[in-house]
Amino acid sequence: MHLQADSLASLKRGPSEPVMGFETSTPVVASQFSNRVRELNMLRSIAVEAQGGVRRWLAILGHRKVGKTSLLIEFLRQSGAELPMPYIDCWEVRADPLQFLLNFLSAIIGTTVRHLGAESDVGPLEATEGDRLAASTVQALARLRFRVIDEAVQLHEGVASGKPAAGTLHRIFDLPGRLAAEIKRPVLVILDELQELERLRRLRRFRDRVDDVFGLLRSLWQRQEGVSYVVAGSRLSVMRQIIADEKNAFFQHFEMLELGPFERQESLKMLREAFGTGANIPDSAMTTRILDLVGDNPFYVRVLAREAAAALIGGKATPPALEHAMKEALESSLLEENGRLSLFMEQRYRSVTGESSTLESVLRGFVDPARISDVSEKLHVRTGAVSSAVKTLLGEDVLEKHADGRYGFTDPAFALWLKHRVDFRLAMPPLLVGTDSEQVVARRLAADGFRGVYQSRASRGAFDLLAIHDT
Repeated sequence: MHLQADSLASLKRGPSEPVMGFETSTPVVASQFSNRVRELNMLRSIAVEAQGGVRRWLAILGHRKVGKTSLLIEFLRQSGAELPMPYIDCWEVRADPLQFLLNFLSAIIGTTVRHLGAESDVGPLEATEGDRLAASTVQALARLRFRVIDEAVQLHEGVASGKPAAGTLHRIFDLPGRLAAEIKRPVLVILDELQELERLRRLRRFRDRVDDVFGLLRSLWQRQEGVSYVVAGSRLSVMRQIIADEKNAFFQHFEMLELGPFERQESLKMLREAFGTGANIPDSAMTTRILDLVGDNPFYVRVLAREAAAALIGGKATPPALEHAMKEALESSLLEENGRLSLFMEQRYRSVTGESSTLESVLRGFVDPARISDVSEKLHVRTGAVSSAVKTLLGEDVLEKHADGRYGFTDPAFALWLKHRVDFRLAMPPLLVGTDSEQVVARRLAADGFRGVYQSRASRGAFDLLAIHDT
């Protein structure tokens, strides 16, 4: 992903738009970017101080889909013209480490070309089918007679060939310092999903083995004059180990900024904006209940807003209709098998549990906060096995330990999805967002063995339920 500041400069902040323009598939910027004023100001202060010769390193920590990439790209859009800012997405290391290195080199080349004002001379950085830069591109870059570009092109050719020379990683990660020295200007490097760089030490095609990738980075970055770094990561436990563990290379080198869910008022503001400025989204018990269930992760709220607005197409946005639309959005996006949030949760579930039936069972045991001994007794599994699984789930940032000694999910929407998946199935929607009467009836039916309790989407009143009993 190459998202540079000048390619985003044409995006202008405009008035709020209806939800049909709400983006839920890619990072949001410009008019769709919400909140995060404090975080943007912190990033701007780093850019300002960098221009004054002060180097700072900032680490942004936050769970996936909480808005880290959107924050970084919006910062690039607003401030990227102030100094060279190469942006590199380290997530690509998972799929293809060599492709990540090619993208890193392309980001350095592109940033340098833009600084020189030579975009029209070079054109787009086109690659051939074998990932090598096109011959015309190499020739245009050579005419610039810039040492950093020449070295980056040479390294690009070596990596694309699949036979990188000795010292390649060292030379690639030293390029930002070389760039700052040659242009005699500060550089601000942005690395998204930093924790994935650990995978680079497994590269077998490199002649020189790198046992400690982050140790290599620290040794290079400390010597790079005029280069500041902003990094982000979604594996919170891993990121804290990298930058806050005294045994690791980056201990005490980074300022830390934790990016959490929205404040409730910001979630409500997003819902109001989603339905248009004329809509009335009451701070009702139903809206509050749904947000309490899924939390205030901006991605989840955005998906709910889009689904709810779609349910209103052709109808009047009256308060009762809006509340019903929100109920339908929760069911269709999170509780139905092919819902947008349901598919995301399924992928996360498979990523965390893998092929381990023990992890699956233990994870299900904590859908409601519980102690290890409680889950051990419930599952008839020895305490040591549960403790081992909990340690793994803590490392995956799925569980957290509460002050009372119990463990619970870090993401209420994930817990809700899994609870629906293993306990109530079709009985869950009326139990969650039905009226008081509907909840009483659904709970009684579920207790009596009715495993399918369905609330019609057309329902506007109590007792409009269909129950199915397995015999």
